[in-house]
Amino acid sequence: MGDQLRGVPGLRGRYRCSTVDSFAWRIVRRWRTLARKRSAAELAEDDYEQVCSLAGDLLAETTVSRWVGQAFPVLVVDEFQDSTSGQLKMISSLSDVATCILAADSFQDLENTGVNPAVTWARTNGDSENLREIHRTSAAGLLGASQAFRSGGNVPDRGKGLTVLGAPNANVGASFVSNSLTWWRSCADIAVLTPVRPSRSTFVRNLFARVAEKPIGKRATGPHHVPWEESQEGECDKFIAQLELPDEPDSEVRCDELSFDDVSGPRRGLRRWIDRQRRVAGRTTLTVSEIQREARRNPPAFEGLSSGETARSSGDDDPSGEESRISLGHRAMALRDRWHHRASATLAVQRDYPG
Repeated sequence: MGDQLRGVPGLRGRYRCSTVDSFAWRIVRRWRTLARKRSAAELAEDDYEQVCSLAGDLLAETTVSRWVGQAFPVLVVDEFQDSTSGQLKMISSLSDVATCILAADSFQDLENTGVNPAVTWARTNGDSENLREIHRTSAAGLLGASQAFRSGGNVPDRGKGLTVLGAPNANVGASFVSNSLTWWRSCADIAVLTPVRPSRSTFVRNLFARVAEKPIGKRATGPHHVPWEESQEGECDKFIAQLELPDEPDSEVRCDELSFDDVSGPRRGLRRWIDRQRRVAGRTTLTVSEIQREARRNPPAFEGLSSGETARSSGDDDPSGEESRISLGHRAMALRDRWHHRASATLAVQRDYPG
């Protein structure tokens, strides 16, 4: 989003792009004296829910909300349907002092089966506009399936750009997936969505185990190695483990002992912070807890993971050896723009699937 905003004429240097959590932390740190009066607990930046709740309480103060409103007269919030409790309280207070533009889709709220509180609040307290035109794809089958899902109707078995296949067991489902991966192996990106994590579903787990085991069927498609990406938290834990820090949180580590061979992603952010501590504060050592907290502030970049899991296919049966990337979440629809006339989707579902 930051790259897109930089390309808007007149906006360069006049905006700040951040997560709601980091925005809340900035408010809590700026008004820390008042925060201490509101909360006796000493919060850390990764206490996300408590930090957002405290920021919401602080923004209820006229002085605080006006200060934020003057600094940020216009607020644009994406994925607003995920705003709950403290985050919703923050936006509610800021709506009195700033123009708030909110983008939300209650259908994408995977945690709530009833009325979405954020969407309800937005409709009650502002002007709403339903955006019905989809720009991510023009495939009639996908558009029809999307409308059917949203309205609770039956998804057609076939349509332009979409095929729905019933799999009585994991082996049959594996053949569908393996055939599709073989067919699309020349594409740079492939989207695979699962309703639950492999750890929670024997069907999903066995299906992908079979896809990776050996060639399937008369056409001998596959095998396809499909390792699942870890969650953002898991990626952070792995990154911190690679730093080989002492076990004790209060142990001190010399700054010059921390080396970063790969300076991309979270390593770049952490290295910049360490350099700033040395230059500005003159520090030569940092505690383990400080390093871990800062590393979690700069997590690996994930592209639109809203649900399910993410997998990567190494394209084992592709003679070119090019890697095909399989990703999940709402980014899957965006990928279809790159598939052009070959855009298609296959849903392999287990009949009477218990979930």
